[in-house]
Amino acid sequence: MPLFRGLLVSSKRNFERSASSEIYFALVEKLEIEKSMIKVKHTGVSGLTSIKIHTDLDLSQIVQGLIELEKDEPFFLHCLKIKPIQKTTTADLELIQKISSDLAENMEGKFRITITKRHSRLESQSLIGAIASEITNPVDLDNPEWVLLVEILADKVGISAIKPNLIFSTKKAYELEIKNEENWFLD
Repeated sequence: MPLFRGLLVSSKRNFERSASSEIYFALVEKLEIEKSMIKVKHTGVSGLTSIKIHTDLDLSQIVQGLIELEKDEPFFLHCLKIKPIQKTTTADLELIQKISSDLAENMEGKFRITITKRHSRLESQSLIGAIASEITNPVDLDNPEWVLLVEILADKVGISAIKPNLIFSTKKAYELEIKNEENWFLD
């Protein structure tokens, strides 16, 4: 399963190709990133696409640019959530702990750890305990200044230390959440 330094894009199940085209268009045509600096690959997990972005490009600026596209009206129809992935590794607890600790050195202020697992037997609580034991910053689950994001896809792991606003839920994703809340009685 490919997981790259770059962006992890979620879409509805079976809409990976549409989301891939959409994010590629946004990056190349709207943000004017050279095609050679981008590689789009389906992860093998339903609803997830990984975008490899050249290391010379700043992921924070790219996500901010994508957010700007949606400021006035919905731009994304198939991309639901876009997350930057700063480092990747294998699903080895010690490597995850080391990379998380290295990324956390740049964090100042309160933080939280967010782990998303797909097709993995790693235990979230063990991971959180191992990662948190290396970080001296105070924890704030409700209003953190930083998020230590850990995305696990089978034997691949993507890790980022980012500001919470860089986990971008598109307006389409927001509309789906509202619709699901309005139709709670159908469950």
